[in-house]
Amino acid sequence: MFRPLDGYLGELASLAFREDTVFAPGYSAFKFWRIRRGMTEAEVERLVGGPLKTWMPRDADLDEVYWSYSHSPGDTHYRMRLVCFRDGRVHDLHTEFYVD
Repeated sequence: MFRPLDGYLGELASLAFREDTVFAPGYSAFKFWRIRRGMTEAEVERLVGGPLKTWMPRDADLDEVYWSYSHSPGDTHYRMRLVCFRDGRVHDLHTEFYVD
């Protein structure tokens, strides 16, 4: 069964709010959907391409790095696409329609 990356509520929100999303070059929802926990940074980069931005959280106790594949130039509603790596492997994905 198909489930959108932003969930059904995210799809409804995208209809109600004007979207302001810029994705990384080469990004596609299909490729992002294929990212799995445990993949290495190199595997993710081969699959989806390079991120728009990377950063390490200030309060992280572990070796965590975030890769962002989307952002909002107007700092408003957008489709958030984040990959969280812990010790060099995918630990979590954040996908949602972010309403500001």
